Amino acid sequence: MLETTLINLIKSLTPDPSYIGDDCAVINIAGTNYLFAVDNFVEGVHFSQDYFSSEDIGWKALAVNISDIAAMAGEPLWVLVGLSLSKQILDKEEWVRGFYTGLNECAEKFGKPLVIGGDITASNTDTFISISIIGKAAKPLLRSTAQPGDKVCVTGKFGNSAKFLEYTKNPELIRFTHNDEQAQLRPQPRLKEAQGIFLNNTRGALMDTSDGLAQALY
Repeated sequence: MLETTLINLIKSLTPDPSYIGDDCAVINIAGTNYLFAVDNFVEGVHFSQDYFSSEDIGWKALAVNISDIAAMAGEPLWVLVGLSLSKQILDKEEWVRGFYTGLNECAEKFGKPLVIGGDITASNTDTFISISIIGKAAKPLLRSTAQPGDKVCVTGKFGNSAKFLEYTKNPELIRFTHNDEQAQLRPQPRLKEAQGIFLNNTRGALMDTSDGLAQALY
């Protein structure tokens, strides 16, 4: 199933689907808008140990979550880390050290969210990482507030990450640059840019574009 079809199916099976539809769920608690998001990071789908170091994996696993908070014009507060480690790395202390080194480096650069817990299990197949993040926003900018006639603005350059990924499949055909590699291994959440948009606009819409420009525009 296409992702949008699957999401619509899940909405139909959820008692209250009103929280589903943005990069984060927004829940107002005692006057504060808290943001909740979760991202899965699966070996063989989102990363490969062939060209990702454990530091890169830790960085990117957190970066994609912080990007969801940025897409709501919010700030990240807390993180929960779920690790299902393959048998090949389950007993490798240096892999775990590297993973948390990368994760902590990303946290230090982007909002300094605090790891407050998580879960660890063994995996009979590949490594599976699930990170949940909690943030807050004074005024979350939703996708649904976009209107015809709005200006469309993007940050960064599209295609770098895909180019490096194509290189890993066809190294004899593709040349890549350092920017391509960094876009795939160490993506940069647009936290400050999103907060700047919020401060300078009375209304608007935001969303993470990691699935591509065409899908984001739709």
